[in-house]
Amino acid sequence: MLTEALAALAGAGGTAVVQAAGTDAWGAFRDRLAAFFGRSGERSARTTLERLDRTAGELTTGS
Repeated sequence: MLTEALAALAGAGGTAVVQAAGTDAWGAFRDRLAAFFGRSGERSARTTLERLDRTAGELTTGS
């Protein structure tokens, strides 16, 4: 049961990233995600931002 719930949560999170990339909402969305996933420190937040920016770039350019 927990596995299914985590899979659903991950799917919803991925969908949110895809929908926000390339929109006006992207800046605020990526900053909030970086704050959430980067709770363990500045380096973690920076790594999260880099990954989100790379993902958004790939989604918006179709690479």
